[in-house]
Amino acid sequence: MMAKRCRYAAGVRCALLAALAAVAATAAGEGDGYRTLAEIESALVPLDVLVDDDGIRHSVDLRIRFEFDSAELAPSAERQIEVLGEALAGPRLAAYDIRIVGHTDARGDAAYNQRLSRERAEAVRRRLLQDHGLDAVRIQAEGKGESELLDRLPPNAAEHRRVEIIAVPAERAAPQHSDDDAIHRGGRAKDTDGGMRVIDW
Repeated sequence: MMAKRCRYAAGVRCALLAALAAVAATAAGEGDGYRTLAEIESALVPLDVLVDDDGIRHSVDLRIRFEFDSAELAPSAERQIEVLGEALAGPRLAAYDIRIVGHTDARGDAAYNQRLSRERAEAVRRRLLQDHGLDAVRIQAEGKGESELLDRLPPNAAEHRRVEIIAVPAERAAPQHSDDDAIHRGGRAKDTDGGMRVIDW
């Protein structure tokens, strides 16, 4: 009888520990697709030490929640968008343009899913611009609908319904300087025999 009670007590203790662990995981955002600031930055800029990383896709999937069958952000999405905005406004991602890509599962009409995914991506973009003052030219939104389902999952799996953030190295046009600008910065213009002006520094 005593051994049976001990086994029962041990089982209750294990169940309590498991429940506490589940509560802690929920509080920490585990299990709901929530990504921290460090996780977002590491996913989008994983190769800081490499000079040339062309061809490598820097992206992270976020489980940003929306109201059912709608592009309206759910209240639970606010925390993830706040952290995303902090990452995009930070120095590590300053040299990148950002693509916000909406995805759906394969449930329903493909054309409808395409439109919904685009509207959801645009909703995330609007919130980021509104709350974080990001450059509108730098942040673009698009929808992929059900065209890029995740591998090894059923077509209707909830994991397909996601917002993908892609960092693309920015291609900013170099400022054009006139001879007068160069002279102002300490250069000296002189004419050549061919009529061209050369700046001496």
